[in-house]
Amino acid sequence: MKSKKLMKLMKGTCAVVLSLALVGCQGKPAKEAEATDKEVAATTDAGEEETTKPAAAGDVVEINFQWWGDTLRHDIYNEITDLFEKENPDVKVIREPASWADYWTRLATQSAGGNAPTIFGMHPQFISDYANRGVLMDLESFVADKTIDTTDISPTVLDGTRVNGELAGIPKGITFQAFGVNRTLLEKFNIEVPDRTADWTWDEFVEKAGAFADASKAAGETNYFVADHSSEWVYFRWAARQAGGDIYNDAATELGFSEETLVKWFEMWNNLREMGAIPDPATGVEQMQLPWQQRQFASGVTALTAFPANQLLMQQTQLGDAVEVDMVRVPMTENESKRAENLELPMLSVAATATPEEAEAAARLINFFVNRPESLDIFLMEQGVPVNSEMVEHISDKLEPAAKRAIEFVESMLDVTGAGVYPPNGAQEIDALFKNTAEKVMWGQATAEQAAAEFMTGASAVLEENQ
Repeated sequence: MKSKKLMKLMKGTCAVVLSLALVGCQGKPAKEAEATDKEVAATTDAGEEETTKPAAAGDVVEINFQWWGDTLRHDIYNEITDLFEKENPDVKVIREPASWADYWTRLATQSAGGNAPTIFGMHPQFISDYANRGVLMDLESFVADKTIDTTDISPTVLDGTRVNGELAGIPKGITFQAFGVNRTLLEKFNIEVPDRTADWTWDEFVEKAGAFADASKAAGETNYFVADHSSEWVYFRWAARQAGGDIYNDAATELGFSEETLVKWFEMWNNLREMGAIPDPATGVEQMQLPWQQRQFASGVTALTAFPANQLLMQQTQLGDAVEVDMVRVPMTENESKRAENLELPMLSVAATATPEEAEAAARLINFFVNRPESLDIFLMEQGVPVNSEMVEHISDKLEPAAKRAIEFVESMLDVTGAGVYPPNGAQEIDALFKNTAEKVMWGQATAEQAAAEFMTGASAVLEENQ
């Protein structure tokens, strides 16, 4: 499948902006690298053979590679890295995958102590924070000398990973955050939601949520219309953007939404909780701490949950062929002045503390991930539509129907999305503060108004401290 709109995007005609996050769980141990006394033949992008001589004894460069994800992603990253090590016997890659939550806790601790891994996954939600603290290396020199080949990557895509004029990471894919939907479960209770390329409103969303909850109760079953996303800063951003701003102002020096917008967000989720359309607080909090495979959407209990479009295939695989998993757009407000969704660019970054030899080896690994067909044959759409335009075409015939549905969804969003803003220093602290205050509303420990006021005061203080 070849998408003209996506190809156009990759060639640089679509403005690329930043957004938010992924979930996962612990993965398998890294495989041992292979190296022999013989030369290793490798296939280049052009299909020609080139010869890489094995490193002399003692010349092997050891680099640490960390990423977040689930077991499937860990398998994919390990397999690609195995191929890289086979072709580059002078590099030994120590791999340390983790779940989303554990990953960021560990990276924060490591970077604060000046011990960040050589190469690691970076997320647009936190890139400014890490870049402004001097954790991320400027990769521009590796692009200039073609260690990282960006010939087939749109300049606007690369601009999406620049902070203060420095190239803080290389994007691996392009995706959108929206709602995944179990259409089979909805049909069971005679509930319909729009096609993946159509809009709907929050009023329709709440109405359908109530009808679903009533139908489930009448059938004597315990199902939920949607997972409880009330405490997730990444998804509250939808409301902030639809109110005409964003979670931060353009300079990322202040919050970009009103206290009233946050109150309405909390009240909507309280309403859904009261009607039984989302889980009770204990279940909701527990669900957010579980790997995605163990959550209620993955087990067919919940009809909608938010995730990036690139995760559609793995959700479909988890639920099986008897269930149709699809994407739907984020509902609109009646007086919508801006789209909720914006483009997301997960990326790979290199630590500023890496030695020149380590940094060069890490740059080679990044190039292998992004540009080599044998890598994309494995990676496919694991973290979005490939940023390399040639690789979009290369993988098109290898995709499952669910992945093609994800591409159609992404394609449909390209014509309607708006711009985003860089998150500021202190973004992780604000993320944690939002979760804590939102959970007070979930448990009835604070009203929507009290929690909103507490968050606005606390988040503003964090922003002021980080100016």
